[in-house]
Amino acid sequence: MEKPPVRHLFDLKAGKDYFSIADVVGYVTDTVDARNYWKVLKNRLKKSSPELVTKCNQLKMVSKDGKYYLTDVADAETILQIAEVVPGANIAVLNDCLRSPEETENPLSTRQDLEKEESEMQLLVDVYQKDVFIFIEAMVAGVLLENISISVFPKKVIISGKRSNEDFKSSPEDSQKEYLRQELLWTNFSRTILLPHKIQIDKVEKIQEHGRLIIKLLKTDNSPPNS
Repeated sequence: MEKPPVRHLFDLKAGKDYFSIADVVGYVTDTVDARNYWKVLKNRLKKSSPELVTKCNQLKMVSKDGKYYLTDVADAETILQIAEVVPGANIAVLNDCLRSPEETENPLSTRQDLEKEESEMQLLVDVYQKDVFIFIEAMVAGVLLENISISVFPKKVIISGKRSNEDFKSSPEDSQKEYLRQELLWTNFSRTILLPHKIQIDKVEKIQEHGRLIIKLLKTDNSPPNS
């Protein structure tokens, strides 16, 4: 049975990747309830290894229902330490969910700093290919085009930006609103997408329409079809 993916998020403020601890527990064990497994283990660690628990953090990650919740996370080094105390854990498979040789020579090193103050949300994307092209689509409604940064590398694309309500305040009355309910998410976002093929970084098309961002990439190992 194929293991579910481990959610991860690059925290720009800390400058490192964080991984969902419950997802990792589910990845290295045969438990059917990884969330509860981690909850019980966490309580035990508070007594036996409190210093390990203090290394854990909480970040908002997307759940199966598409909403964002505070999730227990840890960096790669701490994840490895936690896995070592999980009874019967398959430590060897951690390489599959924590390391990606295509990203960097040192799999556990931090990624390029995107010069943002903080990251609160991971941008959701669709990635697909047609012929010699790879497409990345993301919903960015409420984000001004100048607030979206797209960095393109031979086998990686980094999208970052900020959704700010300050961009849409057109009059002094906007700052005097008396909210009865406030659920809209105004925050920074980022996403790193690893590509299965090398692309031509000088031939990238970017389109934003109706709140949707489309990035069109041309593979280097193919030639465009004849028109």
